[in-house]
Order: sequence, then C-alpha cells, then structure tokens
Amino acid sequence: MKRHINSSQLGLVVIIGALSAPAMVTAAGFAIIEGSVSGLGNAYSGGSASNEDASTIYYNPAGMARLQTNQIIIGAHLIEPNIQFKNDGSQIAGAATVTTRGGNGGDAGDDAIVPNFYYMNNINSKLDFGLGINAPFGLTTNYQSGWVGRYHALKSELITVNINPALSFKVNEKLSLGFGLNYQIAEVNLTTNIDQPTVCAGSGIGACAGLPETKDGHADVKGDSTAWGYNVGMMYQFTTTSRLGFAYRSSIEHDFSGDATFSNIDPILSGAGFFVDSAAAATLDLPAIWSLSYFHSLNSQWDIMADYSLTEWSTMKELRTTYATSNVQGPTVEELNWKDSERISIGTTYHASETLKLRFGYALDESAASSPETASARVPDADRTWLTLGAGYSVSKTMSLDIGYAMIDLDDGAINRTNSTNSTLKGKYESEINILSAQYNLTF
Repeated sequence: MKRHINSSQLGLVVIIGALSAPAMVTAAGFAIIEGSVSGLGNAYSGGSASNEDASTIYYNPAGMARLQTNQIIIGAHLIEPNIQFKNDGSQIAGAATVTTRGGNGGDAGDDAIVPNFYYMNNINSKLDFGLGINAPFGLTTNYQSGWVGRYHALKSELITVNINPALSFKVNEKLSLGFGLNYQIAEVNLTTNIDQPTVCAGSGIGACAGLPETKDGHADVKGDSTAWGYNVGMMYQFTTTSRLGFAYRSSIEHDFSGDATFSNIDPILSGAGFFVDSAAAATLDLPAIWSLSYFHSLNSQWDIMADYSLTEWSTMKELRTTYATSNVQGPTVEELNWKDSERISIGTTYHASETLKLRFGYALDESAASSPETASARVPDADRTWLTLGAGYSVSKTMSLDIGYAMIDLDDGAINRTNSTNSTLKGKYESEINILSAQYNLTF
C-alpha cells in the first residue's frame, strides 16, 4: 500500500524560495543548468539519458517511464561566483575623450542559493505524471557604484521560476516518450549610472555647460513577466545496459512590463523631458535547448555517460528597454548578437556498495558572446571548464541523499564595448564559480 504524501506544501516552500533568491549564471549566457544534485556530480553528462531520479522531468520527461516509482525530491545549490574586471584603457566621451575614472567594480558576483523540487507519480504501467519546479535561467551581478563601467551596468538581476508538469508514456520495453508544459515566472532589475554631461551635450539643450562632468544620474528599471513553453523527450533502451536520450526545451518569449525610476537627474535634463519616472517595457527571448545523451553500464560497478547540448542563444540580438512617451531620450538598447553555444560533457558513476555511489564529471561549455565589442558587463561570459564530483547514499529503501560539488573555471573574457553615450569599457574578466549542492530523495 502506498503512503499518502502531501507535496503541495513542500512545493510552495520551494516556489517562494526560488522567487526570492537571485541566481548567478553558471552555464553559457545566463543559463542555470543546476536542476539536479545527482546530475551535478556527473557534470550533467547523463542529461537526457540517465533517468536516475525524478529530476528527469526537467532533463527528459520520457525518463519517468523507466523509474516506475513515486518520488519526491528537494534540492538546493549554493553558488559562489567570483567575477573580477581588469581595466585596460576604458574611456568616456566628453568635451574630449578622457580615461574613465573609478575602480574595477570589486567582486561583481553575488552568492546565491538555487532550489529545485520534483514530484513524480506512477499512474499505471504505461503512464507517469511529474511536476518539476526549478530556475533554468538567472543572473545577478553587482558592481561598486563608482566603477569604471558604471555607464554600462551596476546591478543586473534576473530571476526565473519554471513550473513544469509533465507526462511520460512507455510505448514498449525499449521506447518511451515524454511531454511537458512550462509556466515561467520572471522578474528583472537593471540599474546603471547616467553620464549626464554627455547626454546633455548631444541633446541640443543650450544650458549644458553648467553640468559638472562628475554629476552622474542613476536609472533603476524593474519589470516582471509570465510566459509559456514546452519540453519533449524520447528515450530508447538498446540493451539492458545501454540507452540513448533526446530532449528539447522550447524557447520562451517574455514581455516584461514595469517601471523606470531615475534619481540625481539635473533639472536641465528633467525639465526638458529626459529621465522622467515612467512605465517601462522590454522583450526577452529565452533560448531553446537541444540535448542528446548516451548512458552505458559497463558492469555492476561502473557506469559511463556523455552529453551534447546546444543552446540557441542566437535569438538574443539585443536588450531593448522602452519608456513611456514622457521620456524623450528614447529606448535604451544594448546590442548582444550572441551565438548558439555548445556544451559537451562526460561522466562516470562508481557503485562502491549497495548503498553508496560516487560520481565524477567533466564538461566544456562554450560562451554565447560573439566578440569583445558585443560582450556585456551585465553578463560577463566566457568559455568554461567544469570539474565535478558527487555522492549518493541510500539511508533506507525509501530515502536517499545526494551531494555534489563543481569547480567551474572561466577563460579570460575580453570586453571592448562602446555604449550609446560613447563610453567604452575595455579590459577583461577573470572569473570562477564554485557550487556545493545537496538533495533529499523520498520514494514511496
């Protein structure tokens, strides 16, 4: 007889936690791949083929058909980034081009906790239902107020919560299919300083000479959005020891609406209709993701796995924020022109005993940034190398625990970007990320 578990309260706790916890980007662009602690130990090399637990709802819903159990999973990832900018000739434009004053911004990475929750119910021998809640995209960078890139970015925060009900269908002993809907909640907060003398000089206002060069304005834009997407998957069992998984997550278009507030604006500009508090809007196309994974059990002790994933970041052409007509300065546009990025990972699991599993993984994750000229201070991106390890321990027949650790080393990311007020941020980013994760699993 199956015990009744009230999962609604657990799910609510996770949703609230995810909404309140901004996440540091760990994969290319601003993707967050940490949807599973068990998968972290293998650098997510199992991806769409390993179906080790109910987190397969996110990675490949077809995997539920291979589990044939009821499960609840609660996991959390502590993400500790270190992002350091090294200046190399950044400049601003005024009456004459001058070297930008200010520091390097300090450590722009903020620590964050990213939770995830999964519930799976075996309806019958052919059909399974699952519900996943996680944060597939996210970002938080926060620079010191007087840094050299203050006209490019100060604080950048994106929070997403993805609610993913899904079904799997076991076609036969070899083939299973899966389908899920994704309801996504997103919030964004972007701040920057405003180079008021340069804006004023280009506006045609006659009194700009009275503006001191050091007088910065401040812009703060906030918005939220909800949108729908879907995910599908297929899993094929070649033999009792080998299987292939394919998964696709659709792109999701968010239309953000919110408010723009401005402070320390000189009356010369505000009186002419520049930088007036108003409604604001922006559109963000979150990319589609394709994944192909292979899993093979070598013997009773060793499993090996590999994954290839493609994220279609080329949909990210620009970040455009428009304001109400009371603001005459026009939209804020940050050109991105990102490219699709590839991620390749391999991993292994060692079954040390009936109760203990040890996991190891390695991954190469390609940057979405296409050039230093379109690199963004809001999302300092670069090619990444992952080294991971983890362990799974069965406490009893119904309860188990997973832990995982990842060290992510980013190549130096060059930036040589000039914004709309001819402020050039030139230098490189030196970054690394550490992730420590834990997960509780209950089978019933």
